[in-house]
Amino acid sequence: MTILASKHLVSNSGYTLVLVHGFDHSKRKVFYYIAVKKMKLELLKKKTGHGEIVLHDYGTVLMSEYGYEPTEKMQKEALEKFIDSIRS
Repeated sequence: MTILASKHLVSNSGYTLVLVHGFDHSKRKVFYYIAVKKMKLELLKKKTGHGEIVLHDYGTVLMSEYGYEPTEKMQKEALEKFIDSIRS
């Protein structure tokens, strides 16, 4: 995946929920919600706009979808998944 932009949404318990926009290997627009370990957050920021990365190296992918902007329903679902993931 190639990251075009990332947005940090909420932090808790050593993780940050990040919305990542980019292109997959077939050059389709895609976005991911990732629970990123705080210690890897700066590394992810540095990779934004600089080539291919493996998102699983930075945290847990909670959801993904083709397109560039998530719907309001997807945003709520990602936040719920993030809260559930940090509780376990």
